[in-house]
Amino acid sequence: MIHLEAVAAGYRTFRLAPATLSFPAGTLTALIGPNGCGKSTMLKVMSRQLRPSAGRVMLGEEDTAGLAPRALARRLALLPQENAVPPGVTVVELVGYGRAPHQNLLGMQTGADREKVRQAMDRLDLLALADREVGTLSGGQRQRVFIAMALAQDAPVMLFDEPTNWLDIQHQVEVLRLMRDLAREGRTCVVVLHDIAQAARYADRLVVMKAGSVIATGAPKAVLTADLVRQVYNLQVEVHPDPVTGTPVPVPLEPGRDRCVEPV
Repeated sequence: MIHLEAVAAGYRTFRLAPATLSFPAGTLTALIGPNGCGKSTMLKVMSRQLRPSAGRVMLGEEDTAGLAPRALARRLALLPQENAVPPGVTVVELVGYGRAPHQNLLGMQTGADREKVRQAMDRLDLLALADREVGTLSGGQRQRVFIAMALAQDAPVMLFDEPTNWLDIQHQVEVLRLMRDLAREGRTCVVVLHDIAQAARYADRLVVMKAGSVIATGAPKAVLTADLVRQVYNLQVEVHPDPVTGTPVPVPLEPGRDRCVEPV
């Protein structure tokens, strides 16, 4: 479990308001909100890329501020929004970088390391691309490689910043199902998403943010209302149940147009 105790943080031009939040093990939590509301900043604080100006971030019973970098990396993996592609590196080599926190100072991979890499690539459908240079791949393929690298790290806490960027709908669904499965396996998974309906469908909990503040937290059916969407996104919607899962789906209203009451 990861827990934020009255955490505040930020930069000269943007700050997160103090927040107390818990992200339990075995759950997938989605951070949602408008662009620039602080979702990525929240992940940076949780992963110690950004030090809090107040409060503390706890991993279980330990303050992350006191953990050595390798110890933190064994317990927490972060997939950032932007990832640089090293030149000349193959898919299997890049995914193997995820094993670095578990290796000795010489960086030698063991049989167990190689198996973790293989399993991560298999779960992201990358085995056929193992020997391809990452720089030659499409944007969606590259994104899957970086997700596999985070998975190979095998940390009990996994943070993902907009992991469905660049992915087609098939791979978006596969990645979201993977994250849900990782949570079911006992990990603490936190993901930043822009698609509200996807967040409501796949996440156990939502954390809704606006202008650096946490506006609401809870199960999607309890949190995602038309009033909340109007407050956070300044958008008039109706919220309807997903026909497959029953989870809430916001449907924007068109000003000046009659509602369509028949299926289209």
